[in-house]
Amino acid sequence: MARTLSSLSWPLHRLLKTSSRFMSMSTESGQVGFIGLGNMGAAMATNLLKARGTAIVHDVNQIASQALVPKGAIVAASPGDVARLASYAIITMLPSPSIVEEVYLGESGVLQTARKGTIFIDSSTIDPGTAQRLAAESKARGCQFVDAPVSGGVVGACNATLTFMAGGGGAGG
Repeated sequence: MARTLSSLSWPLHRLLKTSSRFMSMSTESGQVGFIGLGNMGAAMATNLLKARGTAIVHDVNQIASQALVPKGAIVAASPGDVARLASYAIITMLPSPSIVEEVYLGESGVLQTARKGTIFIDSSTIDPGTAQRLAAESKARGCQFVDAPVSGGVVGACNATLTFMAGGGGAGG
């Protein structure tokens, strides 16, 4: 069952207030992770680093991960290591539903090591069934999953003008 903007658990004004607070939080409030540093993800992670100063990053392409180190990134060896180090939220921007499932549910996936209360924000383009499975698995582990695809393309990612269409189960799931 796909969610429309009118069925979101969080009113739009609350989501916007939350995202601006999220971007301006000090690192003492909790580390943020970012997995998937392709064309979109690298630009999104760069803007996150500009706003927060640091983030835990991972990509299968080590060159993409290492390119963000001078900007404040800390490189993790696996998605599971991102979850071990990131205490607040993990953002994913991945190329396919099968890769998203591997990053979340795989042997070294984020759900294997995530702390209770971690917020997962998936900006990949995935089908509703995958999002629902990941939301259920996240909730079972005491975490929250937000399906948050974006529009605006690489230019929007570079300019920090992406539009996020977020859907999730609210504060409890």
